[in-house]
Amino acid sequence: MKKILAFFTLIFLFALVGCTANEKVFDKGDFKITLTDEFKEDSHETVTYFFLSNKIGVSALRESFDDLAIVGLDSESSLEEYTNAVLRANDKNSEFKKEDNFYYFTYDSEVDGTTYHYLSALFKGENNFWLVNFFGLNNNLEETFLEYARTIKVK
Repeated sequence: MKKILAFFTLIFLFALVGCTANEKVFDKGDFKITLTDEFKEDSHETVTYFFLSNKIGVSALRESFDDLAIVGLDSESSLEEYTNAVLRANDKNSEFKKEDNFYYFTYDSEVDGTTYHYLSALFKGENNFWLVNFFGLNNNLEETFLEYARTIKVK
């Protein structure tokens, strides 16, 4: 009996070790993020880059200063001005917070009857602003979203 219990314990431990995710860097040249190897790059027609795992989605939208001129933003605009413009354009009453190199805000939204929790992180690059959305079914993912956001580098 002890041998059987030890065998099942060993199998369980191997299963746990096999389930750990390793960091994976997605480097697109102008956008770099460290996620895990559970993520796969996908495409979506409305965003520049799109990454999915079983629990979390990440979309990155590059908006050039030239394209944003129509709403009064340009290379001289601050990240705070861009963040406020995004909040207004999406009719969000969220308060935004500041990290070292980005601003972010959170909100919940229903899609096809399912409520998702979002964290939107905003960055300023050399020629673009970036809007990066993290989303999942659980609002306990916010710290994970922030960990991923802190790894983002834009050009």
